[in-house]
Amino acid sequence: PSAQILKHDHAIFQIHVENENIDDEDHCRWTVMKRFCDFSDFENELRLSIMNDYPHEVSLLPPLPPKYFKMVTDHLDETFIEKRRLLLQGFLQSICKHRLLRRHQITLKFLQVWMDE
Repeated sequence: PSAQILKHDHAIFQIHVENENIDDEDHCRWTVMKRFCDFSDFENELRLSIMNDYPHEVSLLPPLPPKYFKMVTDHLDETFIEKRRLLLQGFLQSICKHRLLRRHQITLKFLQVWMDE
């Protein structure tokens, strides 16, 4: 992901998604915009689902980068944003390494992969 600051209030991360299963080059790449809280909600929802449906696979889930309180850490500091961006990139790459996680409906929804039903 890349990152930018919006309204001097929060950082938003751009996730560049590529679906190698789509032959049409116009539709196989897109960008998704997410805040850190979106990653946190995604991780919580995915973890609960995996724990319920595949408890023996929960160890596949990487930890989400830690959350820091705004009173203690400047969330608009460029160094902080870049470090968080790299950690979130590693988090998503770890998820995408495992078929169960990358094909999970919650992951597909987070990355805005629209599947024909």
